[in-house]
Amino acid sequence: MKKITRRIPKRTVSNYQCEKCKIKYQSPKRALKCEAMPVEKKSFNVGDLVSWRELNTCSAYDKNYRLTGRVKKIIGPILPNEEYNLKWLRGRLTGLHVFRYEVYWKCPYCKKSNSGLFYGVELIPKNKRIKTN
Repeated sequence: MKKITRRIPKRTVSNYQCEKCKIKYQSPKRALKCEAMPVEKKSFNVGDLVSWRELNTCSAYDKNYRLTGRVKKIIGPILPNEEYNLKWLRGRLTGLHVFRYEVYWKCPYCKKSNSGLFYGVELIPKNKRIKTN
């Protein structure tokens, strides 16, 4: 836990930062509680070919397709969005620091380039990444 102290005229403000996700808390108890949560294992690497578990819809042609794209960036570890986690992922990420994967893909119908952020449990690996020189 990292203690951050700022001097403001007439008072001193102390915040406590989780070393894993860098979120700042006003109490050391909450920061320590956040630090005690484990970090999920990275499911994918940059360049991996992945597919989304859900169907995506092309807005131009109004057709559904299975999104297949490449991981371009890994964000985290962070705390998951609680509402999204409980509603759509049935609480699978509760109590974890997680990674988000930025995936780029092209729509097979309109050929438009798209990108999106996904949690590891939402993605399926397609095959190993291609090494570039």
